[in-house]
Amino acid sequence: MFAQLPVPVSGAIETWLLSAAAVMVLVERALAFYKNHMREQPPPATAYVANETCSRVQSANAQRFEEIEAQQLEDDHRRKAIYDHIDNVRRELKEDIHQVQTDVNLMPSRMVELLSKTGALRKA
Repeated sequence: MFAQLPVPVSGAIETWLLSAAAVMVLVERALAFYKNHMREQPPPATAYVANETCSRVQSANAQRFEEIEAQQLEDDHRRKAIYDHIDNVRRELKEDIHQVQTDVNLMPSRMVELLSKTGALRKA
């Protein structure tokens, strides 16, 4: 059966493929035209959103945006208050550490003073 088929001439397959591609492009364009223009379109009420719905959604989004901004501002104030409190505590701790260091540095002279008052150093 295959022996009866003629041997294709060089370049015949390319011509056949080119013709098939052109037919496919034409079919695709015809189907796209039918889909976009010829078939029955849905009514606008189901295919599109009404202006009232858009306005309602926009106002709800604007209100939510304002709430988020207000919450963010409140969080910023709270965060600033916490940072200020941390700075105050850090400053107080630094002052306390400085005072302790000063007291520790003065401790030997105070001990000598106390021992000299008690007479323990006079005997030695």
